[in-house]
Amino acid sequence: TAMRLASIATHGVPGLPDIALSLQPVTALIGASLCLAVLHRLPDTVSFKQGALTEPTCVAYQATCVQTTIRPGDTVAVVGAGTIGLLSAWLASRSGASLVVVVGLPTDESRISTIHSFGSIEFATSRDAASRLVEQRGQ
Repeated sequence: TAMRLASIATHGVPGLPDIALSLQPVTALIGASLCLAVLHRLPDTVSFKQGALTEPTCVAYQATCVQTTIRPGDTVAVVGAGTIGLLSAWLASRSGASLVVVVGLPTDESRISTIHSFGSIEFATSRDAASRLVEQRGQ
């Protein structure tokens, strides 16, 4: 039931210590039985915070390194300044893009320091602002 899955997501599975759950699959399984395939034991050297980044990092990797070819000197725009968007921007910059622009909402401006800590990644709050950044850089 939903109550049982919420309890598992919060407290873990009895008899299976040190198991990290991705809440996204658990949420998708509400009303269904919990499949042990969504549980992954974390090595002692991996914190729960690091484990929680596994799925979003895989999504960002798939988007920037598998489904797309980013070459040195490319200009990349990432729409969305959430976890996956920021990880995608970081991977794009590491793939050699000369300019990476994260396009987010004005409410995302609190993430600017995080975005700039990744290197030469810019932030814009509109398509027009992103276009101006590209023009300023001569891209």
